[in-house]
Amino acid sequence: SGIYYLKNTKKISTEFKGYKIKNPKEFSWYIFPSRLKHRPPKIPFFTKRYTIAADLFFDANYLNK
Repeated sequence: SGIYYLKNTKKISTEFKGYKIKNPKEFSWYIFPSRLKHRPPKIPFFTKRYTIAADLFFDANYLNK
């Protein structure tokens, strides 16, 4: 899975169980194993935060066909 931060002026990070991305940079991809539990943070104030989320899948058997 991955997260791409388009606009994140307050450096608000995605929350992971037991881990946090420190100071996420705008226009940067952060790739992580999709099995990690994660969620968007609770934001107690109004702010604009735009992200793109993606899941990638690779099938090794496809290469053997």
